Amino acid sequence: MALLTQAGTLGITALDFRDASHDWAARAAMPGGWRLARAVKRDTLEQVAMRWLETGQA
Repeated sequence: MALLTQAGTLGITALDFRDASHDWAARAAMPGGWRLARAVKRDTLEQVAMRWLETGQA
């Protein structure tokens, strides 16, 4: 959570990461919160979670 807090402090609104096993995406959600999703493949993340990440709606 410290990374998301720091990103918010810097005015960052979107983050995308990859680790050894997953792709991650985070989007700022007002006020001061974040939506965070992960999937084994980037394509799956985009198909399943990207709309929710961007709008907060399923």
